[in-house]
Amino acid sequence: MEIIKVARKAPGGRVSLFDLFHRLKDKAWFAPRSVYFGMLFLYSTGLIDFDGIYVTLKSDD
Repeated sequence: MEIIKVARKAPGGRVSLFDLFHRLKDKAWFAPRSVYFGMLFLYSTGLIDFDGIYVTLKSDD
């Protein structure tokens, strides 16, 4: 859910992986592995997409 929150705040729903990790690294639960698994889950459910080094939210349409 935090990944989606960060992407929603970014212009155009697009955030780089570097910015994503930078914003999440101060969270108490943060571990790179949990972010990887979270992104894999969101990708497999069709909520996000990858465009190079960017994570983009897919539209609800």
